[in-house]
Amino acid sequence: MAIRKSSQLLPGVFQTSKNEKFLNATIDQLISEKRQTTINSFVGRKHALNYVDRLKAGEAEQTALESNRAGVATSWRNPDTGNSGRVTPKPATQLASGEFCRDYEHEIVVEGRTEVAKGTACRQPNGKWRVIN
Repeated sequence: MAIRKSSQLLPGVFQTSKNEKFLNATIDQLISEKRQTTINSFVGRKHALNYVDRLKAGEAEQTALESNRAGVATSWRNPDTGNSGRVTPKPATQLASGEFCRDYEHEIVVEGRTEVAKGTACRQPNGKWRVIN
């Protein structure tokens, strides 16, 4: 696997040796492959969802919660990892505060193993859904 450096993601004007040294000593230490393997092992999984998996899963949750009728799933898949999932929202309820919330199930398949997470999310004034449990 190629070594990625966070300084390479900066706009050209910010790609200075000072910034590169700082990022190499901080962020790059956290995102190194060795460090991620250690972190994944620490939380009990050698193979966990990567950043793109989590991004796709989050987008699917937002879409399902905002646009889908109860029981209608939104699916996601990362072709690079093969990981996938589907989010199925339950009916929305309105709290006394006026806030709308929905329970949902998020089925996630990682390396052929399926897990189902259940949660509740509430719609924020900006239109985004915030997971509350």
